[in-house]
Amino acid sequence: GAEAAIRTATGAGIERDEQGDHARDVALAREALGEAAFAAAWEAGRELTPDEATAEALALADELTNELADQPPPEDWLGARAR
Repeated sequence: GAEAAIRTATGAGIERDEQGDHARDVALAREALGEAAFAAAWEAGRELTPDEATAEALALADELTNELADQPPPEDWLGARAR
């Protein structure tokens, strides 16, 4: 919701080559949360200021980074090309 509000306010659109990924990501979030929770989260995001949205995104990125740092890398994390 916050991203959509910023795009609306600035007149920016989603790049054509990113539209499919964006639609897929929104659909996955809607499916994971359920329609009611997704709608509530989307509206809450639309109400954030750009600074608030940025702060939330950075906090989430830090949280996810910390979670990943606590996990061992996948066994094949370099892929077959590294062998």
